[in-house]
Amino acid sequence: NDTSITDTQVNARQGLFKLEGRNPTQKAVVDELINEALMLQEAERLGIKVTQDQVDNAFVNVARGIKVSASNLREI
Repeated sequence: NDTSITDTQVNARQGLFKLEGRNPTQKAVVDELINEALMLQEAERLGIKVTQDQVDNAFVNVARGIKVSASNLREI
């Protein structure tokens, strides 16, 4: 496929995991990013769309899960 996973993405995901209190290996982080890319490709193929409201709600839920405000999470 044409999707690349960058070091920046890996580092950002590792930072998020640390905020969540997890410490996965780099391979586990890369594997998760690969799985997400595959799911996004399949969703696109199937014509599944996500609204901005759904994205915003998911973002707020992540912030709650790691006990930070949404604005603080945006800064991280």
